[in-house]
Amino acid sequence: RRVRETVRQARLDRRERLGNLAGVYATSRRLPEAPPEGARILLVDDVITTGTTVSECASVLREAMDVDRVAAVSVLRG
Repeated sequence: RRVRETVRQARLDRRERLGNLAGVYATSRRLPEAPPEGARILLVDDVITTGTTVSECASVLREAMDVDRVAAVSVLRG
């Protein structure tokens, strides 16, 4: 979940995006315990440009639980 508001990412360069999203996400509740081989997580984002949002979300999940693999997909919307 988002814990603070940010400026719109679309007009920022990569360095600005990283700074803009630092510390923005946190787990919204206690996550289930990962299986012994580690959890496999699928992140779905509407648009992936530089991957900064996906990367930040993956980092939060890795800190919260034992994550073996994180995959991300982008979904087009009209």
